[in-house]
Amino acid sequence: MVGGSAQLTESLAVADRPRVQGSVDVAMNLAGAAAGIVAGVLVTVSSDALLGAVAVVVTVPFLLVAVRSAGAGRPAAG
Repeated sequence: MVGGSAQLTESLAVADRPRVQGSVDVAMNLAGAAAGIVAGVLVTVSSDALLGAVAVVVTVPFLLVAVRSAGAGRPAAG
């Protein structure tokens, strides 16, 4: 979180930093609260296995984007 926050603030004009950083912090905390509620409901109505499956489905696309982004900056081998 610290690294992402630092990258965000470095990419913004000084005048925009507090407003954008605050908005991002609020969005992140709301997403965390919503995820906690959804996780509780999933475990209550089903099982930990369903929660794990949903976590995989939600996480894998982000991992693929991260791997592609990391590979895009490297020169081709050969």
